[in-house]
Formats: sequence, structure tokens, C-alpha cells
Amino acid sequence: MGQAHPPLSLPRHASLCLAVGPDSGDADDDSCWECVQGELSELSPEGACIVLDADLGPTRASHGHLSLEDDQGHFGHRRRVRVLWHRRDMGHSCLGLGFTS
Repeated sequence: MGQAHPPLSLPRHASLCLAVGPDSGDADDDSCWECVQGELSELSPEGACIVLDADLGPTRASHGHLSLEDDQGHFGHRRRVRVLWHRRDMGHSCLGLGFTS
């Protein structure tokens, strides 16, 4: 009998790539990307909250890609996200993300 995988425990390492710069509209191929790592603080079928390891400062980024670290320490499948909110707190950026696909 196979062993069941435990549910995702939080916090969990995550990698977030955000479209930034003057051409950071919805067209992925026209955007510059800024990738940062952080800890996932909340996860649901609709989206996630992430506390980044750094402060992004004021950002106009509206979308990007989120990857979660698996049990082997690899970042797997990317999910497209849109930025719902951005809060800066004690040298870190906290972002609320909604899944778009």
C-alpha cells in the first residue's frame, strides 16, 4: 500500500517572477522579468500570499508567475498570477496573488 503525501505545510519556499518596467502590460514577451524568492504564507485554489525575502519597493507589476518548491527542493510547475495587493513591511514585500490559469 502506497504512502499518501502529506498536505502542503506552510510556510513553503516559493519563487515569484514579476513583469516589470515600462512595458509590463499583459503581453509576456514584451516584459522584463524580476524574479525573487520568499515564503508562501497562504494558499488556496484561487490564489496565494507570499512574503518575499526582499523589499521590492514601489512596484507597478500587475502579473507574473509563481512556482512552489516541492519535497525534493525543486521549483516545479509555474502558475500565472496577477498581483491583487502589495504591502511593504519591515524590509520585506508581502503580495496577495490571484491565479489566472
